[in-house]
Amino acid sequence: AHNPGPYTGDGNNTYLLGGPEAVLIDAGSGEGRHRDELEAALERHQARLAAVLVTHGHSDHAAGAEAIAARWPTARFFKMPWPAHDGRYHVEWTPLADGDRIAVGSDRVEVVYTPGHAPDHLTFWNERTGALFAGDLVTEQGSVVIPGSRGGSLTQYLSSLRRVMALRPARLLPAHGAAIDNPQAVLERYIRHRARRE
Repeated sequence: AHNPGPYTGDGNNTYLLGGPEAVLIDAGSGEGRHRDELEAALERHQARLAAVLVTHGHSDHAAGAEAIAARWPTARFFKMPWPAHDGRYHVEWTPLADGDRIAVGSDRVEVVYTPGHAPDHLTFWNERTGALFAGDLVTEQGSVVIPGSRGGSLTQYLSSLRRVMALRPARLLPAHGAAIDNPQAVLERYIRHRARRE
C-alpha cells in the first residue's frame, strides 16, 4: 500500500480477490499510488470493486477506506465494530461478526475473530484453499506488537494464535511481509516466543 515505516516494514499488503465482483482485503492508508494500482488491477480483470473487508481499525489498514469510497462509491465496507475508533474513518461500515461468510466470486471466506493485537481484529479463512488472510496476527519476520494501552491483550492474542493453529491453514497471507507457507511452525514459534517473554 506504499506506506513503509518503522511499524509497517515495507508497507501493508492488501489482497484483491474474486471475479467480476471483486473484494479487497484491507484498505491501506490512503496513498494515491495504492489506489492507482488497485484501479489498474480492476481494469485488467474487468472487475468492479464490490466490497472492502478490513481486518482491524488501525490506520494502516483502515484509513484508506475514505479515499477508496470516493473513487468507488458503490463499494461496501465491512469490519468488526470498534466504536472508539471507527468514527475516524468517514465511511459507512457494515458490521462483521465471527463466523460470518462472505461471497468472493464463486468462492467464499469465513470471518474468524482473532483479537489480541486489536480488539476488533479479524482474519479471513478460505477453507477450500487452506488460505488464511491473517492481517496483523503474524508476520514471518520479527513479531507483532500487542499494544496494551490501545486495546491489545496478550491473553486474547495467544488464544487467537491457538485458534488459527486448530484450523491447520496451508498458507498465511499477512498484512506485512511475505506469504507464510509453513504456518504451523510460525504459529508455534510465536507461542513459544510469548511464553519465554512471560
